[in-house]
Amino acid sequence: MSDYLALAKDAFEASTTYVDANFRKDWEYSLRAFRNEHAAGSKYLSDEYKSRSRLFPPHTRTIIRKNEAAAMQAAFSNREVVNVEAGNPDDVMSVASAAAIKEVMEYRLSRTIPTFQLYLGGVQDAQTTGTVCSYQYWEYENVEGRKKKDQPCIELRPIENIRLDAGASWLDPVGTSPYFCDIIPMYVCDVKAMMKNKDEKTGAPKWKTFDDSVILKARPDSMDTTKKARLGQQQDPEDETSGIKNFDIVWVLRWFMKDSQGGDRVFYTLGTEELLTPDKPIDEVYFHGVRPYVIGYAILETHKAFKSGLPVLTRPLQQESAEITNQRIDNVKFVLNKRWIVARGRQVDV
Repeated sequence: MSDYLALAKDAFEASTTYVDANFRKDWEYSLRAFRNEHAAGSKYLSDEYKSRSRLFPPHTRTIIRKNEAAAMQAAFSNREVVNVEAGNPDDVMSVASAAAIKEVMEYRLSRTIPTFQLYLGGVQDAQTTGTVCSYQYWEYENVEGRKKKDQPCIELRPIENIRLDAGASWLDPVGTSPYFCDIIPMYVCDVKAMMKNKDEKTGAPKWKTFDDSVILKARPDSMDTTKKARLGQQQDPEDETSGIKNFDIVWVLRWFMKDSQGGDRVFYTLGTEELLTPDKPIDEVYFHGVRPYVIGYAILETHKAFKSGLPVLTRPLQQESAEITNQRIDNVKFVLNKRWIVARGRQVDV
């Protein structure tokens, strides 16, 4: 029997090293450029330029916002969200089925799923970091025999929270990677609730039970540098200690890992320290038997699982524009704000 906790720990370390070495700096630059900030280590952030002009012309953000507007106009120019037609228009049952599916999708995409925000956020992520990842699932909650939630959900995942193998196919990185990991920040109280909730089929707790000392070991050690670039000067809400242990945030990792027979196993870990759930075949957890993640992009680059974002491709032009702008402003200030030089013994009335 495979030791999935050990495999998860090794996979997490290897994939994190790969991300840090190849993509972390580009993601940080892209997010800072989108926020109109100079890249980390730029001369404009040094003490020598403290009194100099340090503007960042918003060309990168302007391009991305224009592309967002064009994408939203293309997606929402019609009143109907989707268009579903029967494959065989002569078959009465096919026509009726297409009409029913269309109505259900229209209702879900306009009432229970925030389509506008998700579409706009996906376009923004795809352009900024080069890659957008979404998680599709069905949210179901039953409290004391009463159905509380029963609806499909789509969730955009930050690309820095995704781990996969470096050798995954560029056409389908999610499906071809031998493992796929999603880092989920959760409150301690929510983790404890999952440990108390019982599976309706087996009657056993959904997650293994651990005490506070073990759960708090899964707190983030340090703030993710990519998230820091995303937040700017703001504090990371997931890295702050509230003083109330139940409201502290820990990392729960959702894993999809291939077994020796080529099938997928699904399990959760508390950080990389403890196994929260036993490994299960994917078709027992998701009825369709497919990893419920999709990775997309705005700019096609062959043979690369993670594509380059628009800020990275336009970085030389953005940096040159900032250099010219700041030099021009500094020189204008030097010309207009002339300094008077007073020398001793020159009979100058001071």
